[in-house]
Amino acid sequence: KEGIATEYSARTDLLPLLRFHTSTSGDALASLADYKGRMIDGQSEIYYVMGSDLESIRHSPHLEALEERGLEALLFVDMMDGFMLSGLREYEGHKLRNVDDPNLTLPGEAKQPEVSVSDEQFAQLVNAFKQQLGERITAVRASSVLRNSPARVVSPDDAPNREMERIQRMLERDFKVPARMIELNRGHALIANLAQLLERGPADPRAAAFVEQIYESALLLEGLHPNPASMVERIQRLMEAAARP
Repeated sequence: KEGIATEYSARTDLLPLLRFHTSTSGDALASLADYKGRMIDGQSEIYYVMGSDLESIRHSPHLEALEERGLEALLFVDMMDGFMLSGLREYEGHKLRNVDDPNLTLPGEAKQPEVSVSDEQFAQLVNAFKQQLGERITAVRASSVLRNSPARVVSPDDAPNREMERIQRMLERDFKVPARMIELNRGHALIANLAQLLERGPADPRAAAFVEQIYESALLLEGLHPNPASMVERIQRLMEAAARP
C-alpha cells in the first residue's frame, strides 16, 4: 500500500497484490480484480468506505444505499489506506469513489425513502441542528439514501484530502473534527420523534442532547470522533429521561 503511493513505476506490479475486506466478502479478503468481476450492470466506479475498524465500518450508514442496490464496497480501515489512495485513483478505467460523496449517483434500482416528517417539521429540525452544531457542520439536508440509520455525515464538495483525516486523528493530539454536512433520514423513528419533541417545545433541553448525540454517533461510525468517552454522560442523561415512569 505504501508503494502504491510512493513508487509509481512499480504500480503495475503492486496492484495485483492488494487485498481488502469488502462489504460482501465476509472474512475473506478480495483483490481489485475480484471486486471488478462482481460489479453489477451499469456500474462504472469502485466504491469504498473508510472507518477506524471493521466492526464499526460494517455498520456504516453509507453502506445502506449500496446494499439496497446489490453494490459492493471496499472497506478501508488500515491507517495506510488513506495514504495509499493518493496513488490509487482508478483501477483499469474504473474510478475509486468514496461513498461519503454528497453528489454520489448510484446505479441500480432502489425504493423511494419513507417520509414521516412533514416539510414544516423538517425545517424546524434543520434550524435546531444548525443552532446546536454551529460551525461543526456545513449544511443539513434530507437523505435520499438512508434506510435504517437516523443520520450520516458526508464530506462537503470542497473537502480536500479527506482520506487523510483518520491518520491525522490518530497522530495529532489536538485533532479538530472537520466540518461536515449532515443528512437526516426523514423516515427514521428517532428523527420523527425528535421533530415532534421540537414541535411541542423547541426549548426542551432533551432536544439539544438528542441533536448532539445523533451528530456524535455519526462521527463515531466514521472513525472521526476525537473522544468517544465524552458521550457517556450525555447518553446516561438521555437514558435517565427515557426511563422515568
